[in-house]
Amino acid sequence: MGNFVNQKMEKIISFKQLISSGIAFFAMLFGSGSIILALALGKDSGNMVYWSLVGFIAATVILPVIGLISILLFEGDIDSYFAKLGKIPGNIIIFICMILLGPLGVIPRLMGTAYSSIKWHFPSISIFQFSIIIIPLLLLFTFKKNNIIDYIGKFLGPIKIIIILAFIIYGLIFGLNSKIQTDLNPIGAIQKGLIDGYSTLDLIGVLLIAQFIATHLRAQTKNYLAENDKNFQKDSIKIATIGGFLLFLVYSSLCLLASHHSTQLINVDRYDIINSLSYLILGNNSAIIISAIIIISSLVTAIALTAVFTNYLQKNILKLFNFNENKSYILCLSVTIILTSILTNLGFSGIMNIIIPIAEICYPAIIILTICNILHKKINFKYIKISVFTTFIITLIYKIPFI
Repeated sequence: MGNFVNQKMEKIISFKQLISSGIAFFAMLFGSGSIILALALGKDSGNMVYWSLVGFIAATVILPVIGLISILLFEGDIDSYFAKLGKIPGNIIIFICMILLGPLGVIPRLMGTAYSSIKWHFPSISIFQFSIIIIPLLLLFTFKKNNIIDYIGKFLGPIKIIIILAFIIYGLIFGLNSKIQTDLNPIGAIQKGLIDGYSTLDLIGVLLIAQFIATHLRAQTKNYLAENDKNFQKDSIKIATIGGFLLFLVYSSLCLLASHHSTQLINVDRYDIINSLSYLILGNNSAIIISAIIIISSLVTAIALTAVFTNYLQKNILKLFNFNENKSYILCLSVTIILTSILTNLGFSGIMNIIIPIAEICYPAIIILTICNILHKKINFKYIKISVFTTFIITLIYKIPFI
């Protein structure tokens, strides 16, 4: 790959741009579904919450950080990244990932969670009325796909972080209660944390949204190619570290917050934990603030995933019919949002029933692919296919005993 035309250029992007990109990385991954899963883990783990956090942080922080570094070595090009498995297997896995994170999985989960939160305060609102409000916002922020990182990193992301941290700090300072005693042992707690962490699909998410981060970085300067530039790679690691630290801070705090209120949340469904906690901590009048957290979190992550799936449709389907680029993007965006609206009616638990089995089977293989691709770029590791497919077969046999 090429080098900088201007060899005197020492930095690719400014410190401010690094922070903005790191915040965007955090905000795009940390959606309302992640809030629910982190709180549910804390509630269910009780006195074993610290052991559960080991597994959860491994799946939701360490793996996505490694994943971002890995995919940016390929300049965010998901096709090249999965091509190491072969053209057909690579395209199949990309399709599965897109479906899981797109309108048949995570996006409607985000919308359904946001609706549940607002319905807590306004019981008479229907899903149709909520859609009339939220979908135009989704369209607004995804209409110009090149500005997504700026929207999230400079505006929506900071608002999201401030509100979440303020709620967590207040909750950890005031009104803490005793933790429930569970039957989990340390190994069981770590396994539970890993499984719940898998369900966030954060590793898959970062592999898909990295294209926007890479595009954003390329736009900050001219005449460079990422994979052979050490400065770019260093900045990529800094972005991943900033986002990873924010994910660690918020996930850990949410788990601890729920565990310290677990005696009061015993009979609360996982998707109502955030609403119950907001009532316990802030009272009924102030709890509407937490609904804002859920809606903003849902919107930010949905923006990124909607743009990813729309790009996928545009690149792999409509290009076959020679559509105008701008018109095809609008058409694909419309299809994505319509499918999201339909699938939202499944509800959080229904969508999770689809996501969890697929994630448990696919995740180990994708983890191995992530590591192998880093090794391939750094030391020319060549045994990618056999490593990934062996992991997949072993996982499949373990998860489906009758095979």
